[in-house]
Parts: sequence; C-alpha cells; structure tokens
Amino acid sequence: DLVYFNWADFVDPAVFAGFEKEYGVKVIQSNFDSMEGMAAKLNAGNRYDIIFPTAKWAQRLTAGHRLRTIDHSRLKNADAVFSRYDYFADPWYDAGSRHTVPFTMYKTGIGWRKDKIGRDLAGSWGDLWNARAKGKVFVLDDRDEVLGMGALKLGLDVSTADAGDLGRITSTLRSLRPHLRGFSSDSYNNLLNGTAVMTQAWSGDMAAMLGQAKDPSVFGFEVAKEGAPVNSDCYAIPSDARHPGTAML
Repeated sequence: DLVYFNWADFVDPAVFAGFEKEYGVKVIQSNFDSMEGMAAKLNAGNRYDIIFPTAKWAQRLTAGHRLRTIDHSRLKNADAVFSRYDYFADPWYDAGSRHTVPFTMYKTGIGWRKDKIGRDLAGSWGDLWNARAKGKVFVLDDRDEVLGMGALKLGLDVSTADAGDLGRITSTLRSLRPHLRGFSSDSYNNLLNGTAVMTQAWSGDMAAMLGQAKDPSVFGFEVAKEGAPVNSDCYAIPSDARHPGTAML
C-alpha cells in the first residue's frame, strides 16, 4: 500500500482510484497545510512513501540525507521532463534531480471573487489592500511567500538579505493586518465557499479551483506587475519509506 503525504485537494480523486485498481493496493492519505507542518511530521518519526516538498524544502531534505535517490531509468516518462527542460535536468535545489521529480511549476499571485469586488483590479500586490475586500483577505501560511510579496511590492529583490529592507517589509505587512481575515494556504476552498473574497494564491490551486467551480467566471487570478515568485513542487521518497517500490510506481 502507498502511504501518501501531500497538500489536500492536490490530485483528482479519480487518480487514486485508478492507481488502486491498476496495482491492487490502497492509497493511505494524510495531508499537511504548510511546509513547516510537513517537516514537523517527518521529524516526529512519521513514515511516508511519497511526499511533495517545494524546491527549498527539497534542498533541505536532500542536504539532510532524508530522501532516497531516484533511478530515472525506471520512470518511463522521465525523458519527457528531463530531456525537454534543462532547468529540471539540473535544478538548483537538487543536483541532477537525483532525489526529486518535478510535479508542478507555478507562480504566486492574487485570486479574487469578481462577484464581490468587481471584475478588474490594478494588477499589483497593492490590490491586497483593496478597501472593498477589507476583512476578507488572506495571505498564504508561508513565511517566504508573505515576506517575498512585501519585498516585491516595495520594488526590492525577493531574496533581499538587507536588514534595512526587512524593516521596510515588516512595516508594509503590518499595514495589511487590518485588512486580513487570516493566514491560510487553502486558497482553493476559501474562495469557493466565500470565506475569502481575495487571497494570495498559487496558480496551481487557482487552476484546480476553476475546474471545480460551478461558474468559473466568478473568479479571477492575476500575477502582479511588480513580479511574482516562481516555484516548483516535487515528488520525493523519504529515506525511511516502507514501500519505496510502490512510490516508484
């Protein structure tokens, strides 16, 4: 059986049903709501066969010898990824992609409900301060994403290490606090059920949400003109996985 650890609502349930039927195993699912939450479960000794770290966390887990190496020759579609995209053939977070296979590549932007605050925004990170959304704005439960958003809004490098810049960024984020309903990476459900009218969001979640919405025209997604982080989620097999063969399937 496959012990599977991922974000919620990440994969169509039909994929799991098909996998179970084809290979005669069960998929035992657990979910996390942040990378820190994922790492805490791993550090507590929980054992999984497949996990989905972001690039930075894949780098950390690889450096800590927490991931198994992956034999690309056993993946029949590996060439379609590694021969076609130079970036993934030797990414910064995992030399030679020896421990990871890319699952998605995505941008971070802003999702909103057009039926609540209108169809057009300014196309800027400043839209999170929109008065019409006040009290129903979320930002991601992800330190890097929130600090990066603040840096980009100010025209700073997304990875600035300048202490003075950090002061400006945190001051900017404090000014957003009165507009916030909370910190959450569940942008998909927050927008669908109306808990949020605007949220910092990953493009992959927004694409999945639009596929489930009864009326996709109600929702919008924009990439801010000041710039957007680009990231990737990866398949990875923990070094202590009990069923690495099933994970390779």
